[in-house]
Amino acid sequence: MSEEILTLVPDADIARQRADAAFEAISAHLRTVLPVTCEIHHVGATSVPGCLGKGDLDINVRAPRADFKEAVAALAALYPRNDGNASLEDMASFEDGTCDPPLGVQLTIAGGKWDVFTAFRDALCADGALVGEYNAIKRRFDGRDMEAYRAAKADFADYVLARTGR
Repeated sequence: MSEEILTLVPDADIARQRADAAFEAISAHLRTVLPVTCEIHHVGATSVPGCLGKGDLDINVRAPRADFKEAVAALAALYPRNDGNASLEDMASFEDGTCDPPLGVQLTIAGGKWDVFTAFRDALCADGALVGEYNAIKRRFDGRDMEAYRAAKADFADYVLARTGR
């Protein structure tokens, strides 16, 4: 069992407003340092209306394969690597807990194996019933071990992505 605990914020609407504002500022800065071919997306719970979450901001940067290494270097100059998430050949994770709200950045190769963040977000945004199912999982693990929550979340994401053909 990990020592990290899932803690949902009490007001998802306020968390979303804060994350939206932070996304605007951070994405504007990222556009100045990343290759122009990169796409920058607000993903995660705060990007989905009605979704419960921890109140953090998750950003997915999608880079063409040819620009992936340059994007890794640009993000590594700004943020520490997230050692809790595996760094793979076609994905790299970064985090900054000093940001308000805390920030996670997932860099993926557009069209690659791990390029699923926007598809998951879009599926949730299009289907309130899926948001309800996801919220039920989050409520079940609130105050419990983050590792167990992440496993349940991964299973749910696989289910949702399979429905979208990913």
